[in-house]
Amino acid sequence: MFHIERAHLKDLEPIYRASTVGGSYRNFCLSVDGCAVEDVYALERVKIVSELVVSGPDYDAERAKWSSIPALTYRYFSAEK
Repeated sequence: MFHIERAHLKDLEPIYRASTVGGSYRNFCLSVDGCAVEDVYALERVKIVSELVVSGPDYDAERAKWSSIPALTYRYFSAEK
């Protein structure tokens, strides 16, 4: 399980690299809370994420960006009240 909170990240390449060992893929869960991630493309290359939980701004473009990641379970919560 990876949990990232209140971070500004250029991309998620380090998480992609951590999910593979010797070229073989390991299944994992990812929780992102209040983060600004510019590019999620690295995780679009993953075969599948077990669970993806995102808490972020309630913008259609932001939701669409995260929904491009293949996940068995995907939850998006609006961080705005």
